[in-house]
Amino acid sequence: MTIVQPTIKAPAVTKNPHLGFLDGIRGLAALYVVFHHTWLESGTSMPPALHTALGYFLFHGRFAVAIFIVLSGYVLMLPVARSQDRYLPKGILDYFRRRARRIIPPYLAALAVAIALILLGRAVHLPPYHLDVLTPATVISHLFLVHNLSLDWFFAIDAPMWSVATEWQIYFVFALVLLPIWRKSGTVVTTIAAFTLGMSPFLLSKLGLPTFYWASPWLLGLFGFGIFAACAEWSDHPSDQKLRLPWLAIAILGLIIYIAVYIFQPLWSTQRVSLLGHAWSLNTLALIAMDIFAGVTAVGLIGYLADLAHQGAKPNFVMRLFQSRFASFFAGFSYSLYLMHMPILSLLSSWFGLYLTGLPLTIAIWAIALPLAIGFSWLLYWVVERKPPRPINGEPGHS
Repeated sequence: MTIVQPTIKAPAVTKNPHLGFLDGIRGLAALYVVFHHTWLESGTSMPPALHTALGYFLFHGRFAVAIFIVLSGYVLMLPVARSQDRYLPKGILDYFRRRARRIIPPYLAALAVAIALILLGRAVHLPPYHLDVLTPATVISHLFLVHNLSLDWFFAIDAPMWSVATEWQIYFVFALVLLPIWRKSGTVVTTIAAFTLGMSPFLLSKLGLPTFYWASPWLLGLFGFGIFAACAEWSDHPSDQKLRLPWLAIAILGLIIYIAVYIFQPLWSTQRVSLLGHAWSLNTLALIAMDIFAGVTAVGLIGYLADLAHQGAKPNFVMRLFQSRFASFFAGFSYSLYLMHMPILSLLSSWFGLYLTGLPLTIAIWAIALPLAIGFSWLLYWVVERKPPRPINGEPGHS
Protein backbone atom coordinates (compact mmCIF):
# COMPACT_ATOMS: atom_id res chain seq x y z
CA MET A 1 0.00 0.00 0.00
CA THR A 2 1.45 3.34 -1.04
CA ILE A 3 1.01 6.27 1.31
CA VAL A 4 0.73 9.54 -0.54
CA GLN A 5 2.23 12.40 1.40
CA PRO A 6 0.18 15.63 1.34
CA THR A 7 1.65 18.45 -0.70
CA ILE A 8 2.61 21.45 1.39
CA LYS A 9 2.50 24.67 -0.57
CA ALA A 10 5.22 27.19 0.14
CA PRO A 11 3.99 30.66 1.00
CA ALA A 12 3.54 32.83 -2.03
CA VAL A 13 6.29 35.36 -2.53
CA THR A 14 5.17 38.73 -3.80
CA LYS A 15 7.92 40.43 -5.74
CA ASN A 16 6.66 44.01 -5.46
CA PRO A 17 4.00 44.13 -2.73
CA HIS A 18 2.40 47.32 -1.51
CA LEU A 19 4.41 48.58 1.46
CA GLY A 20 1.93 51.06 2.85
CA PHE A 21 2.92 50.15 6.40
CA LEU A 22 6.13 52.13 5.87
CA ASP A 23 4.17 55.34 5.53
CA GLY A 24 2.04 54.34 8.52
CA ILE A 25 5.16 53.94 10.67
CA ARG A 26 6.33 57.37 9.57
CA GLY A 27 2.96 58.96 10.26
CA LEU A 28 2.68 57.61 13.80
CA ALA A 29 6.32 58.52 14.49
CA ALA A 30 5.64 62.11 13.41
CA LEU A 31 2.56 62.25 15.62
CA TYR A 32 4.63 60.96 18.54
CA VAL A 33 7.13 63.81 18.01
CA VAL A 34 4.24 66.27 18.28
CA PHE A 35 3.12 64.68 21.57
CA HIS A 36 6.73 64.75 22.79
CA HIS A 37 7.06 68.48 22.17
CA THR A 38 3.61 69.18 23.63
CA TRP A 39 4.75 67.39 26.79
CA LEU A 40 7.90 69.52 26.86
CA GLU A 41 5.96 72.77 26.32
CA SER A 42 3.58 71.96 29.19
CA GLY A 43 6.33 70.73 31.52
CA THR A 44 6.57 73.72 33.86
CA SER A 45 2.80 74.04 34.21
CA MET A 46 1.93 70.36 34.51
CA PRO A 47 1.70 68.80 38.00
CA PRO A 48 5.14 67.23 38.64
CA ALA A 49 3.79 63.74 39.24
CA LEU A 50 1.81 63.81 36.00
CA HIS A 51 4.77 65.25 34.08
CA THR A 52 7.02 62.47 35.38
CA ALA A 53 4.49 59.74 34.62
CA LEU A 54 3.90 60.97 31.07
CA GLY A 55 7.63 61.38 30.62
CA TYR A 56 8.17 57.62 30.70
CA PHE A 57 6.17 57.46 27.46
CA LEU A 58 6.72 60.88 25.86
CA PHE A 59 10.40 61.55 26.57
CA HIS A 60 11.64 59.65 23.54
CA GLY A 61 11.43 62.10 20.67
CA ARG A 62 14.80 60.95 19.33
CA PHE A 63 13.41 57.43 18.99
CA ALA A 64 11.11 58.79 16.29
CA VAL A 65 14.04 60.51 14.58
CA ALA A 66 15.87 57.18 14.49
CA ILE A 67 12.80 55.63 12.87
CA PHE A 68 12.77 58.37 10.20
CA ILE A 69 16.43 57.78 9.36
CA VAL A 70 16.12 53.99 9.13
CA LEU A 71 12.99 54.39 7.00
CA SER A 72 14.82 56.74 4.64
CA GLY A 73 17.67 54.29 4.18
CA TYR A 74 15.21 51.48 3.55
CA VAL A 75 12.92 53.35 1.17
CA LEU A 76 15.69 54.97 -0.87
CA MET A 77 17.53 51.67 -1.18
CA LEU A 78 14.45 49.71 -2.27
CA PRO A 79 14.50 50.62 -5.98
CA VAL A 80 18.28 50.10 -6.13
CA ALA A 81 18.14 46.73 -4.37
CA ARG A 82 15.41 45.57 -6.76
CA SER A 83 17.17 46.80 -9.89
CA GLN A 84 19.20 44.54 -12.16
CA ASP A 85 22.03 47.00 -12.77
CA ARG A 86 22.34 48.08 -9.07
CA TYR A 87 22.08 51.77 -9.95
CA LEU A 88 19.55 54.44 -9.03
CA PRO A 89 16.56 54.35 -11.39
CA LYS A 90 16.81 57.16 -13.97
CA GLY A 91 20.26 58.12 -12.69
CA ILE A 92 21.77 60.23 -9.97
CA LEU A 93 20.55 63.59 -11.29
CA ASP A 94 16.96 62.39 -11.19
CA TYR A 95 17.58 61.13 -7.65
CA PHE A 96 18.75 64.57 -6.48
CA ARG A 97 15.87 66.24 -8.32
CA ARG A 98 13.36 63.98 -6.59
CA ARG A 99 14.95 64.52 -3.18
CA ALA A 100 14.94 68.29 -3.65
CA ARG A 101 11.33 68.32 -4.87
CA ARG A 102 10.29 66.22 -1.89
CA ILE A 103 12.22 68.04 0.83
CA ILE A 104 12.77 71.68 -0.14
CA PRO A 105 9.34 73.25 -0.90
CA PRO A 106 7.62 72.21 2.37
CA TYR A 107 10.81 72.98 4.30
CA LEU A 108 11.11 76.53 2.93
CA ALA A 109 7.40 77.16 3.46
CA ALA A 110 7.61 75.98 7.07
CA LEU A 111 10.76 78.06 7.59
CA ALA A 112 8.99 81.17 6.30
CA VAL A 113 6.01 80.57 8.58
CA ALA A 114 8.29 79.93 11.58
CA ILE A 115 10.15 83.20 10.95
CA ALA A 116 6.84 85.05 10.59
CA LEU A 117 5.63 83.62 13.91
CA ILE A 118 8.83 84.70 15.65
CA LEU A 119 8.32 88.24 14.31
CA LEU A 120 4.70 88.12 15.43
CA GLY A 121 5.81 87.05 18.88
CA ARG A 122 8.19 89.98 19.04
CA ALA A 123 5.50 92.40 17.90
CA VAL A 124 3.11 91.38 20.68
CA HIS A 125 5.91 90.99 23.25
CA LEU A 126 5.56 87.27 23.82
CA PRO A 127 8.42 85.54 25.68
CA PRO A 128 9.03 82.27 23.78
CA TYR A 129 12.48 80.84 24.32
CA HIS A 130 13.56 81.24 20.69
CA LEU A 131 12.80 84.91 20.03
CA ASP A 132 16.47 85.89 20.33
CA VAL A 133 17.76 83.45 17.72
CA LEU A 134 16.50 85.12 14.54
CA THR A 135 19.76 86.45 13.08
CA PRO A 136 21.18 86.64 9.54
CA ALA A 137 23.43 83.66 10.31
CA THR A 138 20.61 81.45 11.51
CA VAL A 139 18.38 82.37 8.57
CA ILE A 140 21.07 81.85 5.92
CA SER A 141 22.24 78.57 7.46
CA HIS A 142 18.66 77.31 7.48
CA LEU A 143 18.12 78.33 3.87
CA PHE A 144 21.08 76.19 2.81
CA LEU A 145 20.29 73.33 5.23
CA VAL A 146 23.61 73.63 7.07
CA HIS A 147 22.28 74.94 10.38
CA ASN A 148 23.13 71.62 12.02
CA LEU A 149 26.85 72.38 11.60
CA SER A 150 26.90 75.00 14.36
CA LEU A 151 25.66 74.69 17.91
CA ASP A 152 24.60 78.37 17.71
CA TRP A 153 22.26 77.68 14.76
CA PHE A 154 21.22 74.17 15.64
CA PHE A 155 17.96 74.73 17.54
CA ALA A 156 17.24 78.19 16.15
CA ILE A 157 13.94 79.17 14.50
CA ASP A 158 12.32 75.70 14.40
CA ALA A 159 14.09 73.12 16.56
CA PRO A 160 12.98 69.90 14.76
CA MET A 161 14.56 71.15 11.54
CA TRP A 162 18.01 70.05 12.74
CA SER A 163 17.27 66.48 11.69
CA VAL A 164 16.09 67.59 8.25
CA ALA A 165 19.51 69.14 7.66
CA THR A 166 21.28 66.00 8.87
CA GLU A 167 19.10 63.77 6.68
CA TRP A 168 19.56 66.07 3.66
CA GLN A 169 23.32 65.70 3.99
CA ILE A 170 22.96 61.92 4.37
CA TYR A 171 21.22 61.84 0.97
CA PHE A 172 24.43 63.06 -0.67
CA VAL A 173 26.61 60.59 1.22
CA PHE A 174 24.24 57.80 0.17
CA ALA A 175 24.39 58.56 -3.54
CA LEU A 176 28.01 59.64 -3.84
CA VAL A 177 29.75 57.39 -1.30
CA LEU A 178 27.65 54.51 0.02
CA LEU A 179 26.20 53.29 -3.27
CA PRO A 180 29.63 53.02 -4.97
CA ILE A 181 30.89 51.09 -1.92
CA TRP A 182 27.83 48.84 -2.08
CA ARG A 183 28.28 48.04 -5.75
CA LYS A 184 31.92 47.16 -5.20
CA SER A 185 31.98 45.53 -1.76
CA GLY A 186 28.44 44.53 -0.84
CA THR A 187 25.86 45.28 1.82
CA VAL A 188 27.74 44.35 4.99
CA VAL A 189 30.75 46.48 4.11
CA THR A 190 28.45 49.37 3.18
CA THR A 191 26.70 49.22 6.56
CA ILE A 192 30.05 49.18 8.36
CA ALA A 193 31.24 52.08 6.20
CA ALA A 194 28.12 54.08 7.09
CA PHE A 195 28.84 53.70 10.81
CA THR A 196 32.53 54.44 10.36
CA LEU A 197 31.83 57.61 8.41
CA GLY A 198 29.20 58.61 10.96
CA MET A 199 31.66 58.27 13.82
CA SER A 200 34.60 59.82 11.95
CA PRO A 201 34.15 63.32 13.48
CA PHE A 202 34.86 61.81 16.90
CA LEU A 203 37.80 59.81 15.57
CA LEU A 204 39.27 62.96 13.99
CA SER A 205 38.65 65.22 16.97
CA LYS A 206 42.31 64.93 18.03
CA LEU A 207 43.15 66.97 14.94
CA GLY A 208 41.23 69.88 16.41
CA LEU A 209 38.14 69.29 14.28
CA PRO A 210 34.66 69.60 15.83
CA THR A 211 32.76 66.42 16.60
CA PHE A 212 29.39 67.86 15.49
CA TYR A 213 27.83 65.73 18.25
CA TRP A 214 24.79 68.02 18.27
CA ALA A 215 24.05 67.03 14.65
CA SER A 216 24.25 63.32 15.54
CA PRO A 217 26.47 62.24 12.61
CA TRP A 218 26.19 58.63 13.80
CA LEU A 219 22.67 58.64 12.33
CA LEU A 220 24.40 57.79 9.06
CA GLY A 221 24.90 54.33 10.57
CA LEU A 222 21.16 54.03 11.16
CA PHE A 223 20.62 54.94 7.53
CA GLY A 224 22.94 52.01 6.85
CA PHE A 225 20.57 49.79 8.85
CA GLY A 226 17.86 50.69 6.38
CA ILE A 227 20.14 49.87 3.45
CA PHE A 228 20.96 46.51 5.02
CA ALA A 229 17.32 45.53 5.57
CA ALA A 230 16.23 46.60 2.08
CA CYS A 231 18.98 44.53 0.48
CA ALA A 232 18.39 41.52 2.74
CA GLU A 233 14.70 41.45 1.91
CA TRP A 234 14.52 42.54 -1.72
CA SER A 235 17.86 42.09 -3.48
CA ASP A 236 18.36 39.08 -5.77
CA HIS A 237 22.13 39.23 -5.34
CA PRO A 238 23.41 35.91 -3.90
CA SER A 239 25.36 37.58 -1.10
CA ASP A 240 22.27 39.51 0.03
CA GLN A 241 20.10 36.41 0.13
CA LYS A 242 22.10 35.23 3.14
CA LEU A 243 21.44 38.38 5.16
CA ARG A 244 17.85 37.78 6.24
CA LEU A 245 17.63 37.87 10.01
CA PRO A 246 15.04 37.03 12.70
CA TRP A 247 13.65 40.55 12.47
CA LEU A 248 11.07 40.33 15.23
CA ALA A 249 13.64 39.04 17.73
CA ILE A 250 15.97 41.86 16.70
CA ALA A 251 13.23 44.45 17.26
CA ILE A 252 12.46 43.10 20.73
CA LEU A 253 16.14 42.89 21.70
CA GLY A 254 16.79 46.42 20.45
CA LEU A 255 13.86 47.77 22.47
CA ILE A 256 14.97 45.97 25.64
CA ILE A 257 18.50 47.37 25.40
CA TYR A 258 17.17 50.85 24.59
CA ILE A 259 14.98 50.79 27.71
CA ALA A 260 17.91 49.54 29.83
CA VAL A 261 20.17 52.38 28.67
CA TYR A 262 17.37 54.89 29.25
CA ILE A 263 16.85 53.66 32.82
CA PHE A 264 20.52 53.62 33.82
CA GLN A 265 21.72 56.68 31.88
CA PRO A 266 20.94 59.17 34.69
CA LEU A 267 23.26 57.25 37.02
CA TRP A 268 26.26 58.08 34.84
CA SER A 269 25.95 61.83 35.30
CA THR A 270 28.91 63.68 33.70
CA GLN A 271 31.51 60.92 33.96
CA ARG A 272 33.96 60.56 31.09
CA VAL A 273 35.83 57.64 29.61
CA SER A 274 38.65 57.39 27.06
CA LEU A 275 37.73 55.30 24.04
CA LEU A 276 39.29 55.15 20.55
CA GLY A 277 41.48 58.10 21.40
CA HIS A 278 38.55 60.33 22.34
CA ALA A 279 37.45 61.45 25.81
CA TRP A 280 33.77 60.54 25.78
CA SER A 281 31.10 61.82 28.14
CA LEU A 282 29.13 58.80 29.28
CA ASN A 283 26.00 60.84 28.62
CA THR A 284 27.08 61.16 24.98
CA LEU A 285 27.78 57.43 24.78
CA ALA A 286 24.35 56.76 26.27
CA LEU A 287 22.75 59.08 23.70
CA ILE A 288 24.54 57.29 20.85
CA ALA A 289 23.59 53.90 22.28
CA MET A 290 19.94 54.89 22.60
CA ASP A 291 19.89 56.15 19.01
CA ILE A 292 21.55 52.97 17.76
CA PHE A 293 19.21 50.62 19.60
CA ALA A 294 16.22 52.71 18.58
CA GLY A 295 17.48 52.10 15.05
CA VAL A 296 17.86 48.38 15.78
CA THR A 297 14.25 48.30 16.98
CA ALA A 298 13.08 50.21 13.91
CA VAL A 299 14.94 48.04 11.42
CA GLY A 300 13.70 44.89 13.16
CA LEU A 301 10.11 46.11 12.96
CA ILE A 302 10.44 47.15 9.32
CA GLY A 303 12.14 43.90 8.39
CA TYR A 304 9.49 41.86 10.19
CA LEU A 305 6.60 43.61 8.45
CA ALA A 306 8.37 43.57 5.08
CA ASP A 307 8.91 39.84 5.44
CA LEU A 308 5.19 39.37 6.06
CA ALA A 309 4.40 41.45 2.97
CA HIS A 310 7.04 39.63 0.94
CA GLN A 311 5.52 36.27 1.78
CA GLY A 312 1.99 37.47 1.17
CA ALA A 313 1.00 36.61 4.75
CA LYS A 314 -2.33 37.67 6.21
CA PRO A 315 -1.90 41.04 8.00
CA ASN A 316 -1.60 40.66 11.75
CA PHE A 317 -2.41 43.25 14.43
CA VAL A 318 0.89 45.12 13.99
CA MET A 319 0.50 45.29 10.21
CA ARG A 320 -3.11 46.42 10.52
CA LEU A 321 -2.08 49.14 12.98
CA PHE A 322 0.38 50.71 10.56
CA GLN A 323 -2.00 50.31 7.64
CA SER A 324 -4.98 51.69 9.57
CA ARG A 325 -6.87 54.80 8.47
CA PHE A 326 -5.58 56.62 11.53
CA ALA A 327 -1.93 55.92 10.67
CA SER A 328 -2.55 56.61 6.98
CA PHE A 329 -4.12 59.98 7.77
CA PHE A 330 -1.05 61.20 9.63
CA ALA A 331 1.24 59.53 7.11
CA GLY A 332 -0.23 61.74 4.41
CA PHE A 333 1.12 64.94 5.95
CA SER A 334 3.78 63.53 8.28
CA TYR A 335 6.58 65.68 6.84
CA SER A 336 4.59 68.91 7.13
CA LEU A 337 3.49 67.84 10.62
CA TYR A 338 7.10 67.35 11.66
CA LEU A 339 8.17 70.70 10.19
CA MET A 340 5.32 72.93 11.32
CA HIS A 341 4.03 71.82 14.72
CA MET A 342 6.75 73.30 16.95
CA PRO A 343 6.47 77.01 15.98
CA ILE A 344 2.69 76.87 16.52
CA LEU A 345 3.05 75.10 19.87
CA SER A 346 5.72 77.55 21.05
CA LEU A 347 3.80 80.66 20.08
CA LEU A 348 0.49 79.53 21.54
CA SER A 349 2.08 78.16 24.72
CA SER A 350 3.80 81.50 25.30
CA TRP A 351 0.58 83.41 24.65
CA PHE A 352 -1.45 81.20 26.96
CA GLY A 353 1.29 81.60 29.57
CA LEU A 354 0.52 85.32 29.79
CA TYR A 355 -2.91 84.57 31.19
CA LEU A 356 -2.81 81.04 32.64
CA THR A 357 -0.65 79.03 35.01
CA GLY A 358 -0.60 75.53 36.40
CA LEU A 359 -3.17 72.98 35.32
CA PRO A 360 -5.30 75.45 33.27
CA LEU A 361 -2.24 76.24 31.17
CA THR A 362 -1.54 72.54 30.66
CA ILE A 363 -5.13 71.97 29.56
CA ALA A 364 -4.97 74.91 27.14
CA ILE A 365 -1.75 73.60 25.57
CA TRP A 366 -3.10 70.08 25.08
CA ALA A 367 -6.70 70.97 24.20
CA ILE A 368 -6.11 74.05 22.03
CA ALA A 369 -2.47 74.46 21.01
CA LEU A 370 -1.97 70.80 20.06
CA PRO A 371 -5.01 70.56 17.72
CA LEU A 372 -4.15 73.91 16.14
CA ALA A 373 -0.55 72.78 15.55
CA ILE A 374 -1.83 69.65 13.81
CA GLY A 375 -4.36 71.70 11.83
CA PHE A 376 -1.82 74.26 10.62
CA SER A 377 0.53 71.42 9.67
CA TRP A 378 -2.23 69.86 7.58
CA LEU A 379 -2.82 73.25 5.95
CA LEU A 380 0.87 73.46 5.02
CA TYR A 381 0.60 70.02 3.47
CA TRP A 382 -2.53 70.99 1.54
CA VAL A 383 -1.01 74.19 0.16
CA VAL A 384 2.57 73.08 -0.53
CA GLU A 385 3.20 69.37 -0.17
CA ARG A 386 0.07 67.78 -1.59
CA LYS A 387 1.65 66.30 -4.72
CA PRO A 388 4.50 64.00 -3.61
CA PRO A 389 6.88 62.35 -6.07
CA ARG A 390 5.45 59.31 -7.80
CA PRO A 391 6.54 55.98 -6.28
CA ILE A 392 9.30 53.97 -7.93
CA ASN A 393 9.02 50.16 -7.97
CA GLY A 394 6.74 50.03 -4.96
CA GLU A 395 8.53 52.80 -3.06
CA PRO A 396 6.10 54.68 -0.84
CA GLY A 397 5.52 58.21 -2.02
CA HIS A 398 6.36 59.92 1.28
CA SER A 399 10.05 59.17 1.73
